Amino acid sequence: MSASFNGKTVLLTGAAGGIGRATAQVLYERGATLLLTDVSAEPLQALLTDLGASPERSGAQAADLTDPKQIEALFAWAKSIYGGVDHLVNNAGIVTAAPLATFPDADWDRVIAINLTAAYRCTQAYARDRIARQTGGALVNIASMSYKGMTRQVAYVASKGGVVSLTKASAMELARYGVRANAVAPGMTETNMTAVKENEPDKLRESMLPAIPMRRYGEPREIATSIAFLLSEDASYITGEVLHVAGGARL
Repeated sequence: MSASFNGKTVLLTGAAGGIGRATAQVLYERGATLLLTDVSAEPLQALLTDLGASPERSGAQAADLTDPKQIEALFAWAKSIYGGVDHLVNNAGIVTAAPLATFPDADWDRVIAINLTAAYRCTQAYARDRIARQTGGALVNIASMSYKGMTRQVAYVASKGGVVSLTKASAMELARYGVRANAVAPGMTETNMTAVKENEPDKLRESMLPAIPMRRYGEPREIATSIAFLLSEDASYITGEVLHVAGGARL
């Protein structure tokens, strides 16, 4: 039987994307009250409709996570309506590609701001709430197998390496308060970010499969159930870890 999240509120950033949507579905199925955020309101409302989510167990608020004041407002909203955030999933992220020698400064700044700095600020706000309430909790950051290095994505790789280190530092500081911090590092997954289904040529897709022992890309739900595991009491003695969900890639 899957772990239950009955009575637990979960704040999920980047909720409108492939992994975000799947995570919302898994957590809602398991009883969580969902607090969803993304940069645009319309996809969030569509997600709530698709989930058939009840107002008592769901809420959505658009936010630009590069703005510290909007993060503060997000947590204030969660506290005023739902009493706070029991669990946090830092899933918001973007990727851009260009050679290192010509990588645009603006792209570097935006990728770091969304993938790393926003995760830090959300973690900080969550930590303050958890420390004040003294009721424990768990957070999961979404890293990536790319933190080990890949070409043409220097900002993304650097940001995800930072997310891994943020996770470990958070785990060390928050353990005394009963808060666990872990990360999930997905491999190639069938989402719009990896552009697997619609934009990648079959030749490129086939060239990447030999690096994956399971010879397929992951499904968003496979990432989502891993996130749910790390948030749950089934992972009560796990903190500071990076769970690679990548079909055996980079073994």
